[in-house]
Amino acid sequence: MPRVDAEALADDALRVYIAARLAEAQRVEAVLTEHGADYVVNVELFRAGLLSRPHHGAVFYVAASCADRCRELLVAAGLKRGIVTGSD
Repeated sequence: MPRVDAEALADDALRVYIAARLAEAQRVEAVLTEHGADYVVNVELFRAGLLSRPHHGAVFYVAASCADRCRELLVAAGLKRGIVTGSD
């Protein structure tokens, strides 16, 4: 599995996806792994909307050099909802 230690991407990591549920996180892992992307996963608090309460989710980080490609792969796999763009 191409998951790497957080230190491996420390200075170059960008958020690409926030998964709210375990099944969603597993799908993201499968897509990134299938395409050989190195990634880091952290459990973090996030808000789904302005008025929503914070929830824990799986936040996926990849190297900045492959962030756009990873986002494209995830969208192509039907995982659009949790995509994090550069402005998020």
